[in-house]
Amino acid sequence: MRAHNILQIALLLLPSPGMAQINTAGQISCRQEQRASVTAPTLQFVVVSAPDAIKQWKTRPVVAFAGFDAVKYGFTRAEFYRWHLPVPGREDFDGTTNSKDRLALAIRVVNSGSERWFELSARQKESEDQLYIQPLNVNDESDAEDTSEHGPKPDQMAEWITIQLATPDAGFPLFILKYHHSDLGTYQASSLENMLLVDLRTSTPQAVNSVSCRSFESIGGACSGQDEGHEGSDTLQCQWDAKANDFRCTMTTPYGSPYAQRRAQSDFYLLSNKPASESAEPVQSLRDLAFAIRNNNTN
Repeated sequence: MRAHNILQIALLLLPSPGMAQINTAGQISCRQEQRASVTAPTLQFVVVSAPDAIKQWKTRPVVAFAGFDAVKYGFTRAEFYRWHLPVPGREDFDGTTNSKDRLALAIRVVNSGSERWFELSARQKESEDQLYIQPLNVNDESDAEDTSEHGPKPDQMAEWITIQLATPDAGFPLFILKYHHSDLGTYQASSLENMLLVDLRTSTPQAVNSVSCRSFESIGGACSGQDEGHEGSDTLQCQWDAKANDFRCTMTTPYGSPYAQRRAQSDFYLLSNKPASESAEPVQSLRDLAFAIRNNNTN
């Protein structure tokens, strides 16, 4: 019982997952104390055509976006139907310290007189953990939605996931799905925030990339847990580049001794995964990289 209480306390000590990664449309980042990572998701959208399946999806909470150019994108309206389903083998988890659900999502794209349905799924059983989900910390006032008399009334999935346009252009059908889950181990507690980018520019949804922000808290005296808890953090800052139709990102990574730590920097585009180095001459070797780091530190 005492060990369980320690795990509960450790989870509470983690920074609230919240909505801190996206400050405004067109910006993506992890908080300073989090570890950032960018991963190509092994997720796909499959066509839904069965009338019973569509009927079932229509009973789920929906958030809709309209005003898209039908000639350019093939639809005028996109609807996101969200739900959560139990994960086999995780039924005994409490859903707070460890997630026991996965995200279920369908997208309906609508044009005049026609509609198409798609459902999000994992390509492989082993990658279902990319969809693990649990409610956000609704006690965090900074993350709570406006439920005042004049504010919007959130549906029952508003605590689990938020969906928003990714760029300042309201007619550009690129979306960010934000959700999180927590895991407690014997010597560590972690909370993982996911930002899944979904591109609808071809009218068929594509899960193009995923940004994760991980908060970590070591538990007890285990060396491995303490070492991981004190490792440096990869930081990420992304800004929408309208000319490139892509997010231009900068990731900094610590290296070297923790007592004389240095940081390496990489610049890249998030959607295309292409480099976006500001350097006029690319680094060709480890020797060149060493000189570049030394020059950056002395300039």
